[in-house]
Amino acid sequence: MFFLFFLIAVMSGLLLILFSTGVFSVERNKFRIFLQNELGHAAQSVEQEYGVLSVEGVLLAERLSKQIEITLDTFGLNPADLKNNSQYLEPLLGQTVGLLRAALEKNKSSGVFLTLNATVNPSLITAESSRAGLFLKNMEPNVISITFPTIRLLKGPISIARQEDLDLLPQWQMEFSVQPGDFFFTTINGATESDLPLSRLYYWDPGCLMTGCYNKAMLLCAPLIASDGTIIGVCGFEVSAMLFKLQ
Repeated sequence: MFFLFFLIAVMSGLLLILFSTGVFSVERNKFRIFLQNELGHAAQSVEQEYGVLSVEGVLLAERLSKQIEITLDTFGLNPADLKNNSQYLEPLLGQTVGLLRAALEKNKSSGVFLTLNATVNPSLITAESSRAGLFLKNMEPNVISITFPTIRLLKGPISIARQEDLDLLPQWQMEFSVQPGDFFFTTINGATESDLPLSRLYYWDPGCLMTGCYNKAMLLCAPLIASDGTIIGVCGFEVSAMLFKLQ
């Protein structure tokens, strides 16, 4: 993973500098063992943190897919009908925000998102690169607090922000901007006509920079697959560079 490689590179560089200067010529071997142990512990901790988040991401995808299907059924729609019935997107997202918020409050991540494979206005010239969804940001991701969560809305309908009493971030946008090769299409294409279980279809985007965001972050991306095999969209967690440094 990108940040893990960065951590290893920094620690390796520190070792090289200290050994080349001769500062630890007497206790060099002891110090080398100490740093190797610390690096091993740090790598193990990072691997464990991201392993837990990966499992949580897969569980979130399963719950969201089920909730979306239930909601679509109340509208008399099949999952494949979603693209052609944009009037139902906003109420559909309103039914999923509870799951997203609970996942964000439970896990140590800087954000959680849901990107549907549909857009509110398919007649616009930008429809091909626009997708409806929700992106909730935790402004204090290093603190897991259910009592006083500091959650803001980065992407999604303003009506849902009012419904959930969420403040909008200055970079707020109504929909996600997507393009071939990004987190959205990579996840969708990987799941299309695949026989692999959901636990094998998620992936980590090592350095994603979404439109409207100023900092790169790692994204855990999992496809939303309906019971009939229709790929509804993508969901997952964000781990910002700042959160990684604080861990």
